[in-house]
Amino acid sequence: MNLAEILFAIMRPLAPCLFVASCLFLLAAIFLIPSREKTSPDPAVEETEVVDPVVGTPVSRYTAEELAGPIRLREALVEARGGRVLLSSIRSLRASGQMEVNGAVKSISILEMAPDLVLIQMFGDSEQVSMGYDGNDFWKSLRRNEGVSESMAVDAWDETLMSALGGIHGPLLREFLNGQRRVSSVEEVSTTIGPVLRVEFSPIGDGRSEVVDLDPSDLRLLRWEYENAEGIVVEMRYSDPQEVDGLVLAHRVEVWMSGERELVLLYDGIDLNFGAVKYLFRNPNL
Repeated sequence: MNLAEILFAIMRPLAPCLFVASCLFLLAAIFLIPSREKTSPDPAVEETEVVDPVVGTPVSRYTAEELAGPIRLREALVEARGGRVLLSSIRSLRASGQMEVNGAVKSISILEMAPDLVLIQMFGDSEQVSMGYDGNDFWKSLRRNEGVSESMAVDAWDETLMSALGGIHGPLLREFLNGQRRVSSVEEVSTTIGPVLRVEFSPIGDGRSEVVDLDPSDLRLLRWEYENAEGIVVEMRYSDPQEVDGLVLAHRVEVWMSGERELVLLYDGIDLNFGAVKYLFRNPNL
């Protein structure tokens, strides 16, 4: 019997034990012995500190530095109001509600059609006052219940009010959509309602000035101040924002003139793209 036969004769009875031992060693290597890859950090890889997630939703805040310049402000406004696709799709607006003036309450209806057509109708107990812009001229008329209609003179206050209420996207954004880049400064200002972003427009030909206050968190229009060529200062304060088809619109508007509150508009309904046609805005006095 040679050496190989002797070793085979000795190992054969031990084969089951050796098989079991090899299996146990393999399991120990997998589960009990720490991996070299896990315990030996790669010196080329920097350790990263794990930061606990912030609880709650952080509020974005715009700064005057971010919005410096007409183009940057315009881009931020377009984005904050839903983007170009949404804004370009809005061709008309219809608002209805109540108007409080000198202690009296009247029903009011405002129709707007891009780019600048407007029809404002105020309904009293026995009369209806209408005024608007037909694309060429401002007009105003009075109609009594008995059917009599008469033309009324349009003053600078009427024109300013119609221009302010007739902007579908608001006074500030309308400037940019019309291609007028008159922003002279943007600054952060503390007011009684909190911090605002104040935008000043450079005057145009007749010396008019404009100031707009925006909410720094979402660039929502809070206040618009305008001085016309006659020195009349009109201020509009916007509140009660509500979403209408993706666009956030103020449902309460206070109109001030030379420091005195003239009227309050309370909208109970605003419809976008109601199918306006130019015939609605015609001058009835012609």
